[in-house]
Parts: sequence; structure tokens; C-alpha cells
Amino acid sequence: MKKTLLYAVMFITVCIFGVTSHAQQKAAIKEIPTLKIIIDGTQLKPSSTPINYGGRTLVGLRDLLVSLGVQNDSEHIVWDKTNKTIKVLKDSKEISLAIGDKMAVVDGAEVEIDVEPVIYKNSTYIPARFIAQSLSKLVFWDGYTNSVVICDEEMYKEVAGIIGSEASSKSVVIKTTTDTLLHNGKNVYTIKDESKKDPVKNIEFTKSTIDVGGQLDYIDYFENDKYIYRRPDVHQKWLRASKTVRDVDVEDIDSNNNDNSSINAFMASLVVKEKNEGRIVIEGDTLYYAVAMTSANEMDVLKDKTSTSKVQMEYNASSSRLNKIEIKVKGNINDSGTKKSYELTRSIVVNRDESVTSVPVPEDLNNYYTVPEGSTEYYHIDGFFMTVPKEWNFPSMIETDPMISYTDPKDPKKWCSVMPDILYFETTDKSLLNDISLELEKNFKTILINSKVIKKEKLKFQGKDAIRITIKGIDDESKKATKIQLTLFQNLNTVTVFTYMGEEKTFDQKAGEAKKIMDSWYNPGRG
Repeated sequence: MKKTLLYAVMFITVCIFGVTSHAQQKAAIKEIPTLKIIIDGTQLKPSSTPINYGGRTLVGLRDLLVSLGVQNDSEHIVWDKTNKTIKVLKDSKEISLAIGDKMAVVDGAEVEIDVEPVIYKNSTYIPARFIAQSLSKLVFWDGYTNSVVICDEEMYKEVAGIIGSEASSKSVVIKTTTDTLLHNGKNVYTIKDESKKDPVKNIEFTKSTIDVGGQLDYIDYFENDKYIYRRPDVHQKWLRASKTVRDVDVEDIDSNNNDNSSINAFMASLVVKEKNEGRIVIEGDTLYYAVAMTSANEMDVLKDKTSTSKVQMEYNASSSRLNKIEIKVKGNINDSGTKKSYELTRSIVVNRDESVTSVPVPEDLNNYYTVPEGSTEYYHIDGFFMTVPKEWNFPSMIETDPMISYTDPKDPKKWCSVMPDILYFETTDKSLLNDISLELEKNFKTILINSKVIKKEKLKFQGKDAIRITIKGIDDESKKATKIQLTLFQNLNTVTVFTYMGEEKTFDQKAGEAKKIMDSWYNPGRG
């Protein structure tokens, strides 16, 4: 009896530990759909989502091997279903692996690998770095672009040599940069920058023109080796920000700088496509420029699993000077629950005019301000500015109804947003503020189920009389308790309205940050 009971306990214990071990293995696997994998200049389009397992990147078996040039047939990719083993044959190279085994065999020699192959959602996954390096490839990890970059060593050296030659330039560089955004095939805006850079003094001055349907806006930029300054034509001060390695231009890239993983990965993403007596063309898929081009708006390529970015660079063959850069970023954004495509292109034309010998330095650079650490200044084409925490999402600067929003990364139902709006009227009557507040209160109460005004107060906002109304109710779609807070103040014939709303707990949790966002609002033209 005791023996039977002992066996039963042992059986149960084995089952428990077996289930626990299996659960832990599954828990250790994390899908990384936004990860980009660049192989020999081309972004991989995997049929199965890459995963992180044991702190390493694993990619679908055939997705990775075929992209690395392994022939896609049963003679070169041998899968033993019974023993769950994998044999890879490419040229004279032979690699053998087994599911769940950290011992591999490369050309007859046993090698211990960091992470074993796994089967996840009926797909076989293999470690990207180990396989690529076993096939004599270089592998780079770039946290800035969330990319794994794999390339041929000789190609990497050739590209690095071409790009690195730009560091020797001593003359003033004149650049014309044109950005164009297409949203669902329609032109949204065009931004044209005219800049002059002195590589010896390491200073650059840029005049930027923004064209939105014929409405023009102007911004001046100046940068030196430490700071970047920005001032729209409506602003009385420069915004100063510390310069980072991300702000380095391609002509400043040092190909011998082995400490910068982002620059190394950028060069590893490119291949030489054309080389003749007249020009050299290198190109490839890389998010190196796209991250900075989209990080401050809803097009953020790091959050979009569909995003792609191709870069083409043209050099003068005789002088090795950069002539042109073409960048094309594509992806999708969510607009009211609907995915809409966008295409953002940037064209940079470089001209070295020997008659230009200096770069203008603004005389009023000491008249500047900075934003708090961990925040970014949001600028809207209507001329207003707001300081926003970096974990909040930015709208486009040309958005008609700009909404600065926060969403809990673990639960999309936990959200809140701040939306500024300027209402124009033909009267300057002081009763306008109260009349508009009553009308808005009435309209916003209809948005929520069982809504009620829980607080209404008069206060001062940036020195002006203001009214704040807080409404509580149930959101009809999510069935969650929701709050709406309206803050209004009048300036002559305009009433500015801040709408702060969100799921109740998130609304309360982020109320302090929302207040700082609204308090930082600055509109020199209508403030």
C-alpha cells in the first residue's frame, strides 16, 4: 500500500514538474513582430513572427536559411521529423542542430550554442546569430532601430570605405532636403530645407519651409558640435537640445568607429549596387534615418510591424563625395481603428559651391530655452507648442485635431488623451467664455452613458480667467468608467479649449502629467 502511494506521489510530482517546465519554456518565448531583420541589404519578410527566447533572437527555419542563400530543397535543408533534427548544407559548410539541444555540430566539430532551436506554434525556430556566423556572415544588433543586421564581411568593408571617405571633407556643404508625405496616396505636406554646413567648424544653419496645401510655415535651425537649436518664425526664443550620435549626418560618419553599434549596423545594411567611372551607388533597407523621421508622430516605425525603409546613396566616383541620398519610408497607421498606408520620402541633394566660404551664425543663440529631461516639445503648424513626456504619443504637426495620447503598453483599454483646440468668433464679448462652456458641457455629457458633472470651477490659466468642467460616465463602446475634463479660456475673439479625457483610473493616474502638458502650452500669436 505504501509503495503504491509512493509511486502515485512520484507520478504526480513528475507531472507537476513536467507541466511547470513546459509552462516556463513557453513563458520564456516572446514574439517580437516589430523586429526588423536585414540580410545583405534586404529586409526579411518572415512567414512566421520572430521570437525572443532566452534573450536571443530566433527566426523561422526556412525564412532565415533561404535568405542566407541556402537552397530551399530537401537536400540542403534536411528536417528529420522523427528525431527533430536539422541539417543545413551550403557550399562546403554543414551545420547540424536538434530541437531542445544546445549542442550543435559545424563541419564535424561540436559547438555549444547560447540558445537551442525550438518549435513554437508548429513552426521550427533557429538562432539567427549562430546560423549566420556559422555561414561566415557578420551579425550586428542595433537597439536604436530594433534590427538584427546580417551581411557579408567584404561588402561591409567596401561600404564602410565609401562612406568613411566623406569624413575628410573640408569645404562648406550646401544641402537641399525635401520631405514629402503621402497618406493613402494623397499629398499631405512638403517640407523643403536649405542648409549650409561648415565641417571644419562643425556648424550648420538651415531654413525650413513647410507647405501644407499652400499654407506656408517657416522654421530656422542651427547646430554646432554640442547643441541643436530650433525656432519657428512665430517664436521669440530658440529651443535648445543636446546633440546625440543620432544627429550625425552621413558625411560625418567615421567608418573606423567600432564603438557605435548603430552606425556599424547602418553600414552593414547597405550593399554596392553600381560602380563605374561616373558614380557609385549603395543602397539597402535600414531604419537608421526613418526612426528620427517618424519618432515624434503616429508613423513611428519602431511600433509598426509593417514599416520598411529603403536608403539609396550616390557618390561621385572620382572624388568619393556624396551627391545624393534618397530615403523612402512606408508603413501603416491606425486611424479610428482603420489601417491606412503612408509613404514618407526624403531627398537630400548635396552641392559644394566653392564660392560659399562661411555659414551664418545667429547672433541671438543665448536667447534660448530647454525642455525637461524625458520630455519633447510638440510643435503644431498653427503656431502653438506643448511639452510632452516621451511615453505619450504625438500627432502630426499638421493634424487638424491634434490629440496627444497615452496608452498603457500592457492594456490598450487603459488610455487618456489631451487635445487642444482654438475656436474663432466674430465677437470679443466677455460672456463668450461662459456661453461656450455651457454649450460644450451639454454636448460632452451626451458622449457618456449616465454622465454627470462632478466638478465645475473657475480658475486662472496662464494668467487668464478660465473655466474647468469635469464629467464622469460610462463609455458606450468599452463599457469602462470614463472621465472628460474641459478647460477653457478666452483671448479676445478666440476661446482655447483643452479636452482631457480617458479611462477613469488612467485619467486619475496621468492627471499630473496631463496638467503639465496643458500648462506648458504656448501660443505666441494667440496666447
